[in-house]
Amino acid sequence: APEGWPDPLRTMLRLVLSTERPALLVWGSERLLFPNDAYNAAFGGGTEIPGGTPGPGSAIWPRIGPLVDQVLRSGAEAWTEANGSAEGWECSYIPVTGDAGGAQGVLTLCTGSDQGAFPRRRQQFQMAFDEAMRGADTSNEVIETATRMLGQHLKAGRCGYAEFDAKLEWATVAHDWTDGTMPSAAGRWRVSDFGADVIAPLEEGRSLRIHDVLNDPDFDEEAAANHIAVGGMRANLTVPYLREGRLAAGLYLHTTSPRAWTDADEELLRHVAERVWHALDRARNEAELREGRAVLDFTLRSAQVGDWDLDL
Repeated sequence: APEGWPDPLRTMLRLVLSTERPALLVWGSERLLFPNDAYNAAFGGGTEIPGGTPGPGSAIWPRIGPLVDQVLRSGAEAWTEANGSAEGWECSYIPVTGDAGGAQGVLTLCTGSDQGAFPRRRQQFQMAFDEAMRGADTSNEVIETATRMLGQHLKAGRCGYAEFDAKLEWATVAHDWTDGTMPSAAGRWRVSDFGADVIAPLEEGRSLRIHDVLNDPDFDEEAAANHIAVGGMRANLTVPYLREGRLAAGLYLHTTSPRAWTDADEELLRHVAERVWHALDRARNEAELREGRAVLDFTLRSAQVGDWDLDL
């Protein structure tokens, strides 16, 4: 009965029912759902979710359940983008502490009121990014521009570009962007330190998605600790670049808190990565051409002052 509910539950319910934004409270071991009318309209698929409905088995649980469980386990806020009935939403999943301490519930608050807001925002970003790539003349400019724009757009703590050696034993980061909450990961890293299977999906052309390395059964305690040691990295999304069928490089996003990476995140990262690879190839070809011209100019000038033998 409501009169017997704990104070944190009653407080959060008042917030959920008073806000005009889509909001949902998930509470207790039964994962009871308490949505407001705006949440039902946006995510109920035409079916109202009565307050107090157990989450597991409900129509929305396959979509939100893994992230809710992740937040309850970690006690850390997470966020994701979600498509509602007619628009795109950015949803924050916030742990709620119960009377006994520890996370006992999750408050979900969603923003994004304009129809098609996120698809439109991403399209605008892609157009701006493509234009910026056309104006980047050197490899450093390409990487610096790409990592900064992508990291800021997807609200990552760190975004960078890593190249792998021929034996896939080492990854080298020459430059990355951070938002100030994470240190740079520039340097040379032994791939195996981050897990025996971390390289396998990338070799196959698949993305590497780590939502929370501390709660991922694919990583043992040592590998998880090595992730955390790199500036507190909890979540990682990386897409690969294969040159002639061999893994050559990767473009990555890192955060210090758990994050449920979405298909939309990966799609955008792949779009950016493809533009980066092309821009890097162009910049390197142009650099080689400039170097060749410089050698030719030097040769022609030298020919005017004496006899030279130059092995080209």
